[in-house]
Amino acid sequence: ELKNLALEKEYALKEARLRKEQAKNQNKYDQELESRRRSIESLYRKVCKENHSLQHELAVIAENSSSIKYTDDVNRFKSRLKMVLDLTVSQDVTDSVNKKQT
Repeated sequence: ELKNLALEKEYALKEARLRKEQAKNQNKYDQELESRRRSIESLYRKVCKENHSLQHELAVIAENSSSIKYTDDVNRFKSRLKMVLDLTVSQDVTDSVNKKQT
């Protein structure tokens, strides 16, 4: 019977060590998760701040560009690149027509 008690004690000690190790691992895992959560929250705040800043810059650019005067023959909704390309193409056509006439 003494032998059985010694075995039970040894088993109980092993179980206690195992539970302690599991609790230690769980605590470490929880700390890592908390660290990741804080890192993600910090990144989210930075992204929101950058987004707000970009929206503000875009609003300023839009406000500044609304004061641009457009001539009657230019559609104000065309992109500037499209307008330049259109002008280039129309000049090329005009030049080729003028060459044919001479």
